[in-house]
Amino acid sequence: MNADEFVEVVRKGSDKLRVDEIVLNVGERELHGKGMLLIAGGKMELAMTISSDEEPPELKAGIYTRKDFWKLRGVIEDHLEFKCDSAGPHPFGWKLAGGRKTFSAKLNLHPIELIPDAFESMSSGERAALFHQLPASDAAPEADQSHATTSEPMVPAPAGFVKFEALLADYPLFLPACESGTKTTVTNPFLGETEAANLDTLCGEIEGFDFGLVKDEKTKSLRVVLRSKEGYKSSGEEEDWKRFHGFLQALAFIHGVHAWPFRTEYWRDGRKTLDRVTTVQRLARTPHYPFTERLAANARAGNVQWDFRDVIKKVAAFFQSESELSKEVAQILFLFREAGDEGVHSEVGIIALCALFENLVRLLYRVLDLEEKVGAENPDVKAFKEAKDELEEYIAWWIAENPTNKSGYARLKGIVHGANPLDTQEVFKAVTQRLGLKWENEMESVFRTWKRNRNPLFHEKTRGDTSEDELKQSMIDESRIAGAINVVLMKLFEYSGPIRTSSFEDAYRQI
Repeated sequence: MNADEFVEVVRKGSDKLRVDEIVLNVGERELHGKGMLLIAGGKMELAMTISSDEEPPELKAGIYTRKDFWKLRGVIEDHLEFKCDSAGPHPFGWKLAGGRKTFSAKLNLHPIELIPDAFESMSSGERAALFHQLPASDAAPEADQSHATTSEPMVPAPAGFVKFEALLADYPLFLPACESGTKTTVTNPFLGETEAANLDTLCGEIEGFDFGLVKDEKTKSLRVVLRSKEGYKSSGEEEDWKRFHGFLQALAFIHGVHAWPFRTEYWRDGRKTLDRVTTVQRLARTPHYPFTERLAANARAGNVQWDFRDVIKKVAAFFQSESELSKEVAQILFLFREAGDEGVHSEVGIIALCALFENLVRLLYRVLDLEEKVGAENPDVKAFKEAKDELEEYIAWWIAENPTNKSGYARLKGIVHGANPLDTQEVFKAVTQRLGLKWENEMESVFRTWKRNRNPLFHEKTRGDTSEDELKQSMIDESRIAGAINVVLMKLFEYSGPIRTSSFEDAYRQI
């Protein structure tokens, strides 16, 4: 079995594969054995039989973190070497079967890495030197196809060349924006050859890389390819991964679906350094994504100016920075997609969106240093800060002079210390203006929608007699709040153009 065949088994989602030469590192020692890799139900589980003279490690109940994971390696079906650095200890793993001790280590959600063979592990220079030493008949590409994979043909790569390939299951793509595709030739003994073309590919560029997105309509998978441009120079693998993860974050935001590949391949200088595989999971998706196929189709027809490539370039550039702000936004968007996922109760969704909207606005208020800027421009803010400082000093003096009610005044001092010079509306307004958005009649109305929902939901909402009209209005409000989050983020990403502001109303506007 080779790597591509294994990936097909994983994609299918159900099979059993023999594993030999297993070495399980449990921290203090290693265990050896053989077993079966069970793929089913979105999980990969290794059922391992250990040698009779080896004692199993002590299993502990409770919560496991990364430092508690075990490491293992082995060989699948005689040929495919792999390793896993995140094999989770199973609290009920040890069993007796026919007098033998067996162990089951769950690998669910923790990927395994396929070990590249000797040929794939060579750099471009090493591979070229090998070809140069071989006779012409042996050096022909046809003679070495056993070393090739379908995703990486044996073409010498230039020095410093970096490439990523990833497969995302059941992933959408704005096909109306595609301008190239796959040509298929079909040969029939009666009709001869016929050709068919399918617009399934979108190409573009981000900083340092060209990208390709290829949609497979048969499997509904999306192949993501990043190839470094000529002259690209990275400081190392860490920088390469920043570019790749930033691109996936952009893809996830634009489509409203987690961009989690079930296979990721990484080449550097022609050498495959990683081939990571995990089970195919259902990816959480929100209906509140900022752009739609309808918008892409209108752009292709010339009815509106919008370019997917320009959008993804701007969004990817933001996430590739891996700044404090970009990391926080990435986490907010992860929760944003989870909150809108199928099966999440509508009230749970709007509660989450209200919290995330305020979280995002206050994050920008802090990171963009707006308090200092607003304070310099607003005399009322300056007066508030002066009064606050004076009152804190007075309370501190009073506590020192009157120790009998020390705890009460200390509590009062804490309330004064935590008082903000701006109320929530002023914070929202400051962020809106900093991003160049219009407050009156636009973001102000969204703020009122947010406030009308947020306070009752968090404090005093009654739920026993909610009417259908109230449920409908709640869904519309959820859609508008989600649209406002997308608007704020796209302005942060320095985007100008059309955007959807309410998915349930299918409303759009220019920003």
